[in-house]
Amino acid sequence: MSAKRSPLGRWFINALLVVGIGLTAWRFLPSRLAPEELDRVPRERLYAGSTLVLDPRRPSALSGAVIAVVQTKCPGSNASATFYSELASRVRAAGVAFVVIGDESTEAIAKWLDDKDIGPAEILAVPKLAGIGVVVTPTVLRVDRKGLVTDIVSGRLTPAEEQRFFKRIGDMGPPLVRLTYARLIRERDVEAIIAASRVVVLDVRDRAAFAAKHRAGAINIPRAVSTIVRQPDSAFTVATPSS
Repeated sequence: MSAKRSPLGRWFINALLVVGIGLTAWRFLPSRLAPEELDRVPRERLYAGSTLVLDPRRPSALSGAVIAVVQTKCPGSNASATFYSELASRVRAAGVAFVVIGDESTEAIAKWLDDKDIGPAEILAVPKLAGIGVVVTPTVLRVDRKGLVTDIVSGRLTPAEEQRFFKRIGDMGPPLVRLTYARLIRERDVEAIIAASRVVVLDVRDRAAFAAKHRAGAINIPRAVSTIVRQPDSAFTVATPSS
């Protein structure tokens, strides 16, 4: 004759079953991020050494590709069309993937490429360029087989830079890196600098002057921009003067 369970015992067993079923269902959900939340995921800006990730739910890199990030109504993108056309041709001859990324519809990007005689290219449409770390168009970059950005130029390339980038398709010459935006410095960056006990050059000129010419390895925090980075649970603050 079996013993009857107490009401408290039955409640405990039922609670365990509910939790177990919930955890099992959660494991097989496709994502914990709803589609409309994807463009709100904070993302680092792209630099040399970054990994280009298109979907935070399923991280993967565009390995071994040459990538152009454009906007069809952007003056710089349109002024760079001849370069992109030649780039697509050289990339195809080298057996390398050529990818065009934009924040418009695939159809709109495809029509723009066709009108500018650029291609063939793989087209990827994203909700927001900032969501993949791009803050300036046009931007052209090269990703190695490990998925790391080796070359990146924001803004229109000069004729000399175009020739250098063509050579980089075949891995010739030093990496080409030119960014028109400053590298942000955060609390953990400063702590890493202190821990490494190394000297860092802080360039406080405006971003245009910094982009035109600066010392290798320098960090740009414009004097005219007030930037404060602080963690809620930390007393450490990094700030630049606003005057």
